[in-house]
Amino acid sequence: RDCGILRAVLLGDKSTLREEDQLLYQKNGISHLLAISGLHISTIGIGLYQMLRKCNLTFLEAGLPSGIFILVYGMMTGFGISTVRAVCMFVVMIFADIMGRAYDMASAMSLAVMVILMRNPLQARQAGFLLSFGAVLGICFVYPILQSVFEAKGKFAKTVLISISITLMTYPLTVHFFYEYPLYSILLNFIVIPFMPVVMSFGGAALLMGCMWKSAGQVIGIPAHLVLSFYEVLGERVVKFPHAVIRLGSEEPWQLVAYYMLLTAALLGIWYGRRRVFSSILPLAILIITLRFRSPLEFTAIDVGQGDALYLKTPGETTFLIDAGSTSVKSIGEYRILPYLKYEGVETLDYVIFTHLDEDHINGIRELLEMQDSLDCVKIKQMLFPAISNPDEKYQEMWNLA
Repeated sequence: RDCGILRAVLLGDKSTLREEDQLLYQKNGISHLLAISGLHISTIGIGLYQMLRKCNLTFLEAGLPSGIFILVYGMMTGFGISTVRAVCMFVVMIFADIMGRAYDMASAMSLAVMVILMRNPLQARQAGFLLSFGAVLGICFVYPILQSVFEAKGKFAKTVLISISITLMTYPLTVHFFYEYPLYSILLNFIVIPFMPVVMSFGGAALLMGCMWKSAGQVIGIPAHLVLSFYEVLGERVVKFPHAVIRLGSEEPWQLVAYYMLLTAALLGIWYGRRRVFSSILPLAILIITLRFRSPLEFTAIDVGQGDALYLKTPGETTFLIDAGSTSVKSIGEYRILPYLKYEGVETLDYVIFTHLDEDHINGIRELLEMQDSLDCVKIKQMLFPAISNPDEKYQEMWNLA
């Protein structure tokens, strides 16, 4: 388990990362720890840069090897969107020191945007791009306003304000792309992020030492193992809290526009000393992006290829799934039915109904049943089977599974 997580954290390789671990981090809102991002680049790059500076090297002598190392590290880990952003911003910071100029985060971020979009303009619509740069926008523009007004002093208070700033910018985007939000993610990030340098430093040392002497690598890796075990225990506890993950469903486009307009108005209000404006408009913005405006009666034929899947929601908020199977599309439960139910904001199906038990009507429901114990599921209250006097083996299998 540690191997899969450390390969993701240090090398950007998720091929051996267990699905349950990835899901646990995702449901707790800390999945960014498993991606090469600004946290990782700053821990490695700034750590190396500051170490070289303490050796009485000049900005150029310390910055050049640090910048080259981070560029090579980014190439080795695949240069994902968050990695390109972090590498660009780190290199600009080093270059500013070498040239004797001030480092401006917004300018560095803008350069990273241009570099990424020149490679592929369609990245502008991708979740990773918007969430990554949304977080930086929160630090660049929201945090200075909150800091100037609340005058946070001390590292902890500043960390709280930075987390709130990032959340205000990325909350609508998280809901937009994933249809749900981990409610305790801010609190959890306060706890887990300070321990990440331990995971990276001791995990990296274990990797390097393990290449030469396996037993020594295992010993050096013990602190990383303890922190990862702590993450697992903490995540499993938190995800069981009431409303740990709020499944909201998709929003209307106007809600996104309204949220960011109201957020801007709230920030302008507090900037000009009108705290009442901020305290009244901000809750309204959060309320608008959280509420859902849907038709009282919904009926959807879900595209499952050769098969059948019907979703029904009545004006009384009762939900039905009538058949769900396909013989032409694989894993429709995980990749078609479950995403659609998330899109609708469905946490519990009141009724699942079989009209008959041919494979193209049941294999998606079989997947939903097998996922009932996982963190990523839709709970099923009641199942209705057709009354058959002589049930066959497939009927009995589904009955037992239910």
